[in-house]
Amino acid sequence: MAYLACEFSRRSTTETYYDVLGVSKDASMQEIKEAYFSLSKQYHPDLNKIDQPSGNHFKRIAEAYSVLGKAESRNTYDFSLNQALPAVDSKGESYSTSSVYDIFNKHPALTDLNKINPVKEMSESDLWKRRLTVGTFFFTTFAFTALLHFEKEKLNHQKFQHLIKQLETEVETADF
Repeated sequence: MAYLACEFSRRSTTETYYDVLGVSKDASMQEIKEAYFSLSKQYHPDLNKIDQPSGNHFKRIAEAYSVLGKAESRNTYDFSLNQALPAVDSKGESYSTSSVYDIFNKHPALTDLNKINPVKEMSESDLWKRRLTVGTFFFTTFAFTALLHFEKEKLNHQKFQHLIKQLETEVETADF
């Protein structure tokens, strides 16, 4: 994976696997397969005595087909085209290119947490402030979720009671 990330970053950021195979993004699986076989015959080092850069081009063709040739890895790749690095490696295995801690860097409500260095020792008062901030956030979230659940159940109960009354009046007025 690290090799792929380095290799991908060295290439032009505008070059995609679709560009390597010379097909459009809406190409069918059959068109991708035909482009791969055509280009692999043209650039294969055993079939044509070619220079090293063309041999590297054959490797890129094979890498592109290994991702675009399978529907699942192609869908993941298409989704990741707007990211800095692809979300699939050359074997079609998906991986994340972002850190789990990015949410703290991007969410405006959590920007104060960026000032906290987990390695640096914190004073007791700073530690309690942090605990209270995080604890208050989770408590508020839990309380709000519980309130929503309670209101939903209350509404469902009211609807149920209304249906029972409606059925009772229909039964009373029915002519048997």
